[in-house]
Formats: sequence, structure tokens, C-alpha cells
Amino acid sequence: MQPIRFVRLTVLFFFVLACAASLQAQPGLCALQPFQGVWCAECSGFADLNLVDPRVPPNTMVPFSMLQRVKIDSRGNAVGKGHASLGGLVLPFESRSLFSSKEDCTGEKTYELIVPGIGTLPGAGAVVYLPLQQEFKVILLAPGHAITCTYKRMHM
Repeated sequence: MQPIRFVRLTVLFFFVLACAASLQAQPGLCALQPFQGVWCAECSGFADLNLVDPRVPPNTMVPFSMLQRVKIDSRGNAVGKGHASLGGLVLPFESRSLFSSKEDCTGEKTYELIVPGIGTLPGAGAVVYLPLQQEFKVILLAPGHAITCTYKRMHM
């Protein structure tokens, strides 16, 4: 039984290393603002329904999905429009964001979602740019949420 367990752990270890190597940023490719252009953002995960309905107890986690078109300028300033589904409640929104990047293709995003009838919802996220795929990934850092996003380049 022990040899089989060792083999499984070894295979799992090499699989994790292979995944990490494929996600590793490539220095130099992100020295300039890599986010400039028009992007399609798709997000999914779980969010607190209390954000849009204060009558619901805090930490009432429901499925979340979002689709958005975002235009980012050469300084990392972004504006966008889209729709989000929070527990099946579909909400239109506009957004203002600021993206920053480092030479190692990591970065940060700060944003405001402007939702009619609800107001402005601020937030932040961690970013990893994948130059060869012409996309970047964002994990939103709001406490109590679990939301990840993929931005795919539509055009420059």
C-alpha cells in the first residue's frame, strides 16, 4: 500500500510543478502597461447577497457570475459596462477601475461597480497577466467572497 501512495504523491507533486511552471510569468514581457486595449471579462464564484439586499443576513453566500466589456487605457485606467447575476438576480452595472502591473506580470486592480438602485461597490483584486494567451486573471479580494475573473483581449 505504501509504494502506491508514494507513486500517487510523486505524480501529484510533478503535476503541481508543471502547472506552476506554465503559469509562471515571463520577465520583460510586462515591463510596459500590458492591459491597454478592449477586453471581455467573465467572472464567477460566490458572493454575499447582503451586498444588494441588506434585509438578508450577512455572509449569505450565493452563486455569482458576471460578463463585462472593459476598455483600458495606457495608464491602466478602465471603464466598462456589463451585467452580473447575484443569486439569480441580474443587475446591470458600470465600472471604473485602475490596473497596475510589475515586470513579473503580476499586478493589482482597484475598482468601483456602479449599480443603479444600489450605489457604488468598491473593491480590489490581485492580477496575473498571461502574455502568450493575451489574457489576464483576477482574484477579487473582498472578504467573504470567492470570485475569479478571466479577461480576454478583444482588440487593442
